[in-house]
Amino acid sequence: MIADESAEGATMNVWEVFAEFDRNCAIMNDQELEVWLNEALSAFQQEHPEDFVGQSAILNELGGFYRSRGNYERGEQAFMLAKGLHESIDDTTSLDYATTLNNLAGLYRLTGEFEKALKMFDDSQKLYETSEKPAPPELYASCLNNKGLVYQDMKRYEEAKGSFEKALALINDLPNNGYVLATTLSNLAFAHHGLGEREKVTEYMDKAVDIFRQEMGEDSPLYQSSLKARERLLSD
Repeated sequence: MIADESAEGATMNVWEVFAEFDRNCAIMNDQELEVWLNEALSAFQQEHPEDFVGQSAILNELGGFYRSRGNYERGEQAFMLAKGLHESIDDTTSLDYATTLNNLAGLYRLTGEFEKALKMFDDSQKLYETSEKPAPPELYASCLNNKGLVYQDMKRYEEAKGSFEKALALINDLPNNGYVLATTLSNLAFAHHGLGEREKVTEYMDKAVDIFRQEMGEDSPLYQSSLKARERLLSD
């Protein structure tokens, strides 16, 4: 249970829920984590019945859990409930709502519903661009990278390249951005491969591989997989 009550009987706030979930990921199996997350959501809803934004945040975490395990139906249900909570309080211009759309769009990409995914990524991107509160560059770049992957899945490589280039412009000069930068460069290499631009494939993939090596070391699975991706792209 989430309760972990103090003398006053207060439950954890939403950030404490996330922190406890992260700790539990190291000691619980998937079945235990699923039970814990659902109980955490139920307890939070009971303690904070009016905090729809907080409830939505936990639902997004639950949706992400199901999505990463391939349980797309349950993931969609959780993301749709989160989306509905924002809409019930007319909170449809916030960064939290944009992130919920982004999460749901990512699920639709995995289920092959590309047009539905693109529509949601478009809506999410517009909110990141027009929000009164500036969107964190990493968050906005994640939306653009994921949107580019949908274009790539659809073999619309020029549009994929444009989306990845926008993401790169956002995060290229940020500190401590190695993983996101290398991933974006790798995405660009794949887009250029689809366009038949071998020199660009080499340029971007070499940069990505080098960053993964510097950031994570030569024994890192990410570095090793990036080497294999480079070999595969350049051998085609």
